[in-house]
Amino acid sequence: ALPISVLLGPVQNHEHYMQGVVARRNNFVEPILEFFEKAYADFAELTGRYYGLVSQYRCEDAETVFVALGSAAENIEAAVDHLRQRENAKVGSIHINVIRPFPEAAVVKALAGRKHVIVLERTDEPMAGDNPMGRDIRTALNKALQGDPAVPRISADQMPRLFGGIYGLGSRDFRPEHILGAYEFVAHNRPRKDGRTASDGTSFFVLGIDHPYEVTSKDTPSLLPEGAVAVRFHSVGGWGAITTGKNLGAIIGDLNDLLYERDKVVDEFDNPKEIIHVSANPKYGSEKKGAPTSYFMIAAPERIRVNCDLRHVNVVLCCDPKAFTHTNPLDGMAQGGSLVWESDEEGEQAWERLPLWARKQIIDKGIRVFTLPGFKIAREATDRGDLQLRMQGNAFLGAFFRVSSLLEEFKITPEQFRDAVHKQYVKKFGKLGDAVVNSNMTVMTKGFELVREIKVGELSAADRSTLRGKALLPVIGGVGAPIDEGNCGSGCRSYPVPGGQAARTPLTTIAAFDSEFRSSYGYNQPSTPFAALGIMAAGSGDTASKYVARRET
Repeated sequence: ALPISVLLGPVQNHEHYMQGVVARRNNFVEPILEFFEKAYADFAELTGRYYGLVSQYRCEDAETVFVALGSAAENIEAAVDHLRQRENAKVGSIHINVIRPFPEAAVVKALAGRKHVIVLERTDEPMAGDNPMGRDIRTALNKALQGDPAVPRISADQMPRLFGGIYGLGSRDFRPEHILGAYEFVAHNRPRKDGRTASDGTSFFVLGIDHPYEVTSKDTPSLLPEGAVAVRFHSVGGWGAITTGKNLGAIIGDLNDLLYERDKVVDEFDNPKEIIHVSANPKYGSEKKGAPTSYFMIAAPERIRVNCDLRHVNVVLCCDPKAFTHTNPLDGMAQGGSLVWESDEEGEQAWERLPLWARKQIIDKGIRVFTLPGFKIAREATDRGDLQLRMQGNAFLGAFFRVSSLLEEFKITPEQFRDAVHKQYVKKFGKLGDAVVNSNMTVMTKGFELVREIKVGELSAADRSTLRGKALLPVIGGVGAPIDEGNCGSGCRSYPVPGGQAARTPLTTIAAFDSEFRSSYGYNQPSTPFAALGIMAAGSGDTASKYVARRET
């Protein structure tokens, strides 16, 4: 029998409903923040790490502070360090750790007396006066100004000016230049794209997209720790690059166990010290099947605070042999970086496969170029075509450890490395049997052994870089021709406009659609009425092509 028998949470009819709702305020909700503070204190006593309702970073003398949630606050902390070093800026970051109940008193205490407060939010509510956190902060400060006993009282000259910005919707990239742009908009009167500035009273801005309200800085630092190894994969959706990237990150993480067993290095709390910090970010989705995809990973001797696509990389693993026909795998490569490219050719033949523009960048930046016959290695390991695609990435995993300085820097022997990889493969594939584990190990080991550096040749060497045949696209007609000549005038096939159909409005013509969505904007698609409405011109699929793996070559 139950020690206490009770019915909890029954239906409340209308005559009792309001009592129940309001009673939650003083009986359950209002004490929550006190419970949190006690929990933070207990956690600090156990671990040595104290967070509190809000965390402040370099705010002692800060006139301008950012306010954000979650991982955005770490990105901002790295930018704060950069701003202080770049221009001795009095800037800091406030990380709100509890959003409900909103910690009004702690927020007022942290913001009182600041000159500028930049509130960054990952949401947009254009029909409200402010976005949610901005509303909460403004309310808390106004209560403090009015003398509400629940919050510390402030005077009018302690009231900061509030700015609001949005970022990261739909996992949109949140980059260092966005944070720096927000600061420059507030502190240096940098204009938005539409020309409006903080000095004319404008307080709202947008980060990361092509929009009239956008602000961004011309300063584009990486903000990665000193000594970091940054890696970018170029592959095709369905080829297993995401799995390979996850395995790579997990293996590097496991190397920390090896280093602890060998060196017994501990932190200030006598716990095993994390020697190699790892961060990994995939860029993919269901629509990426057969289309270009990329993966980013960083290994560093210090905590990694930047969480975005990498534009500053040391190593590029180019699993896609056609990557140079549709993107620039060399973009953002560091001086003296390493490129590993899928190819079964070596030496002069491999060099001639690189387009002229890529050769120039390789020569100018002193990039080391390696080739790896990843598909050949995978074909020798399995007869299944789908597995050959997915296992190719394991060969590149092995190649990464061969061309990067990671093993040498931490004095890890090839035998210790292979042992760490085997443990990870057992964890990942062990349930599928020893044969699967061993075949993946074979592919990885051959990738480590068979990667070959090619000699950087002459810029004027023979050009055999084209990998494309004639693309089998639909035959189209009427592009640019007047509508009254029997076509739609927008690039669709030469079917006559149906009788009685009125002329199309600009938003419904394929020509207008193509001007935005088929004009090489890619990730930097402008934020226009097309995007707002999610509109697509009728017949736009008539000339569509999945242009990488599904394109005739």
